Amino acid sequence: MKVRFVREARQDLADIAHYLSQHDPLRARSYMLELRKACLELGGMPYAFEKTEDTSLPDFRRRLFLPYLIFYRVGGSQVQIIRIIHGARDYIRILARK
Repeated sequence: MKVRFVREARQDLADIAHYLSQHDPLRARSYMLELRKACLELGGMPYAFEKTEDTSLPDFRRRLFLPYLIFYRVGGSQVQIIRIIHGARDYIRILARK
């Protein structure tokens, strides 16, 4: 399946990269490559990860990539990466605004 990053997910990646480059520049590049790879791997295994338990987000699935959660939807022949959110944040509230 094709993997597509929605605008918010692309912004999340940029924000994470910026944060890491400020706080751990030696690790920032390799971590971002690994995070992006984890997202792209969803195209080959879209149903491998659990759906969110919140009923207001019925079609959302999530993949853990510590300390982040990759939220995505599967539809047709496409995986949409919706958001990439730090696990300590209130992700249900953030996603409900989508």
